[in-house]
Amino acid sequence: MEIYLGECDHVARFLSECCSEDATGKIMLKELCLQYNAWAQRNDCLSLRSAELSNRLKAKDITVRNGTANQLYVYGFRYASDL
Repeated sequence: MEIYLGECDHVARFLSECCSEDATGKIMLKELCLQYNAWAQRNDCLSLRSAELSNRLKAKDITVRNGTANQLYVYGFRYASDL
């Protein structure tokens, strides 16, 4: 059952394929949502609005909060391509 749930968790799959955990990293939620939706389109998954993505990230105990210029940021991650 865990394998099936993991395959259905598109946000977790996106994070594992496109991002890396980094204690000092942060990604603007708006940008992460754009990247997620581009990935979702390529992988035949449903796209998400920023608020929906934020809620799913928070449900995984991922920190999403206001940062610079009152923008929402996802903390603890970097894009894998930034490494």
